[in-house]
Amino acid sequence: MRWIVFALAFWFGLSSSAFGGDQFSTMRGRYCPADKPGVDNEEGGTSTDSIDYSAFADLCKASPAAVVCVGTRGGGLLTFSQVKAIDDAYRPRFRYRDDLTLHAPLDDWYDNWTTCGDCEDYALTLSELLARAGQAGDHMDLQFMLINVDKGWYAHATLWVRTSDRGIVEVDVNDRPRPLRWSEGVREGFIRMDGRRVLTPLSGFQKAPRHPLIEHR
Repeated sequence: MRWIVFALAFWFGLSSSAFGGDQFSTMRGRYCPADKPGVDNEEGGTSTDSIDYSAFADLCKASPAAVVCVGTRGGGLLTFSQVKAIDDAYRPRFRYRDDLTLHAPLDDWYDNWTTCGDCEDYALTLSELLARAGQAGDHMDLQFMLINVDKGWYAHATLWVRTSDRGIVEVDVNDRPRPLRWSEGVREGFIRMDGRRVLTPLSGFQKAPRHPLIEHR
């Protein structure tokens, strides 16, 4: 009986911290601009360099407490149902906008606390919500990849989350949490959210300029 009470207390605490209106109301992106003519706000950017070190470094300068930059203090593993519930609460509040729509002439920009942006903004903000609900940073990865759609190759970012009951799941701006499928796209690399800022390349890694703020393997 005692463990049931503890589980319910944990869940209600999770619900209030992860889904509280106060959190969403503090996010940037309240005034999300309208789509620009000629900019595709459905498929993502057209760059084939999906790992932009300068943009990541700028994020850590602007938001030094971001989970992807400093990790978390402690934490454990959420269940798949908890990850899905948090994603379900955040997803309808998010509006996709291309970086060129939001930040022109810049074509790449990262934000970790917003309801308006593109794929990496969604992944980073979701990681913040999961961390506040108790997910450990060293069990989340910001993953970079290239996807091939009918208009060509697109740079894309997703979030990998290790759950306590279903292993690693993947979630992104286009799809809800699901089992990780390596066959999707060309996997370039990932940054584990353990505070070390280490880029771990995968089989599809493409050379790109190094940045002093990022450690390379």
